[in-house]
Amino acid sequence: MATVTVSPPNATLVPQQSTGFTATLKDAQGNTLTGRAVTWTLQTAGVAIVDATGVVTATAPGATNVVATSEGRSGTAALTVLDGGFVGPAGGQVVAASGDVTLVVPAGALAAGLAITVTPAVNPPANPALIPGTAYDLGPNGTQFAQPVTVRIRYNPAALPAGADPSQFRIARLTGGGWTPIPGSTANPATSTVTAQTTGFSVYAIVEVLPPVASVTLNGTFRVKVGDDYIYTATARLADGTIVVRPITWGILETAKGIMTPGGVLTPLATGTITILAIIDGVTWQGSATAYDWDFLSAGGSLFLTLPADNQISNKFGTSEYPELVIACSSTGSFLLWVDTEHFVTANGLVAYSFDGGTPLAATWIEFDLFSALGHPGPTNLATKNFALAIAGSRRFGFAFTEFQGTAKAMAFRVTGLPGLLGPLFTACPGSALRMDPGPDLRGELERVRAAIRGTTAETPSRRTRAVLGPESGAEPLMAPAIQSGGVAGQAMRRAP
Repeated sequence: MATVTVSPPNATLVPQQSTGFTATLKDAQGNTLTGRAVTWTLQTAGVAIVDATGVVTATAPGATNVVATSEGRSGTAALTVLDGGFVGPAGGQVVAASGDVTLVVPAGALAAGLAITVTPAVNPPANPALIPGTAYDLGPNGTQFAQPVTVRIRYNPAALPAGADPSQFRIARLTGGGWTPIPGSTANPATSTVTAQTTGFSVYAIVEVLPPVASVTLNGTFRVKVGDDYIYTATARLADGTIVVRPITWGILETAKGIMTPGGVLTPLATGTITILAIIDGVTWQGSATAYDWDFLSAGGSLFLTLPADNQISNKFGTSEYPELVIACSSTGSFLLWVDTEHFVTANGLVAYSFDGGTPLAATWIEFDLFSALGHPGPTNLATKNFALAIAGSRRFGFAFTEFQGTAKAMAFRVTGLPGLLGPLFTACPGSALRMDPGPDLRGELERVRAAIRGTTAETPSRRTRAVLGPESGAEPLMAPAIQSGGVAGQAMRRAP
């Protein structure tokens, strides 16, 4: 006896599957020897059993060597046992993945015996609905059954994502790179299992099939200033009104009009309507915001920059408007700045203003245009230019005045973008000296320049009364502690067509 050779040299089985090995004995000259006793053993116990004739039956996943020994000489073959089980035409049950996967194959589902493998899926497609650790590749992949096979997968309750609802768990099949729930699959939270039936093998996993979102409310600002940042959130509700938390993919329809970050922060880049998109569970919902910005105008030989306030104010009669901040270079070379309040009659020239929410400052401005505008008093071009530069150095300019026989009115101007716009006005009005008498002369200049872009203001009973009674006495108006912009509230989103 010189050598013992075991055939086949290696084999792969699944539990409950058997295969036979043979031993070839040869002397030193290579002659085959017969009639010699052979003892069969396994190098490692626990994965299979072997009988006296060399028939090996797999019992559990693992690896070992099959050893044939005769007259002190031994030969080996490698044995690998994959997770799964062997089922024949009579049907049977396969329990794999440490009990986390159970397959029940009915009689008649197979025409011949089949070695079924169960392997954790490698890099399954990411999906927020996928329950971690439940994706398995059932093989041979593509196998078809004549009768439905029951697939049961167990999940680990301790590893569930926050907020997961086990009653909504379903078994899904990997199809085209995505997960397709199997109709009729059922969840049993008491046993932490989900069961379904299938007629073919593929990659399967547990997913949470969420009830559909019936309505979405967009929360944020719906009147926005070009160049500023605005944060949006969305509230999703089921048909019964229950609020649910779902992942949101943000975007905008008119991509040239703004930038929307994955976190829902919008930066408008152009004026007009911006359609905001919130994609929830693959469904696109739409809301909108209206963007505004500085406007550059010329009329009557004068140049103007105009900007509406970020918030509306209402007069004592209930009429609302967005006041305007106007910066101008007149055709006579005067540099002017005023706040236009078309539907208001001012009580006096006392105003309060602030930069970026800082300490309010009091001043007396010039009332003009039948008490519907307040002009910066100068008295030089340089003084008004410096005030314009102070506004340009901030992002938010607060302004307040008192309505005639009414209350204080506060507004805010989002002034981003102003530094790059002042140049043409400074060039057109290069002078810095005393403009003129800061009284009637300046008021007349303001009247003339304002009329160039807005026309004249109609006289009303309130304005006539104000002219007769003169300015009201009193302290300067108080600034509102905080002025919200553009309506921070909810807007019903519509489902995109």
